[in-house]
Amino acid sequence: MLRAKKPVLYVGGGVISSNAHAELRELAELTQIPVTTTLMGLGRVSVRAPVVPRDARHHGTYYANMAVHHSDVLVAGAPASTTA
Repeated sequence: MLRAKKPVLYVGGGVISSNAHAELRELAELTQIPVTTTLMGLGRVSVRAPVVPRDARHHGTYYANMAVHHSDVLVAGAPASTTA
C-alpha cells in the first residue's frame, strides 16, 4: 500500500454497522487516500481526505467508477456480521 500510486478506499454499510466512522476518518485523513462509497455508505462518509463524488456502482457517478477502475490498490471490506 505504501507504493500505491492510485489507492482508493471503497466503503459502505459495514462502516456504519460497525460504528467505525472515526477510524475511517482517521485512516483517510492520515493517508490522504480518496474515499468512495457503496450505496449503503452514500452520504455517511465525512472526511477531510479527497472524497470521490458519490458512489461507485452500476448507477454511480462516472468519476467514482473510473477512480475504482484505475486504482492500483482498492481497500474494501466485507459486510459486517450481524451475528455475534
